[in-house]
Amino acid sequence: MPNPFTQELGVFYHSDIVTEVSIEIFDVQGRIVVEKIQFAFTTGDNQIEIGKYLKDKGQYLIKVTTKENQSEIKKAIKF
Repeated sequence: MPNPFTQELGVFYHSDIVTEVSIEIFDVQGRIVVEKIQFAFTTGDNQIEIGKYLKDKGQYLIKVTTKENQSEIKKAIKF
């Protein structure tokens, strides 16, 4: 289910290993809103604040990809 937000949006991700991830953000038409942003994740639960990258209201798809090529897509709605 999408996660409505207005200003701040944290993406939570659990990692079993220390890894690097990239995040890409798309609008609902599939256009890239934010190109790859690189982050380092530790073992366990991680959180990244991405609300600052999303200026306009709307629905977004957030793709988290590890350097091991494991991907997860999350949905968000900005009011």
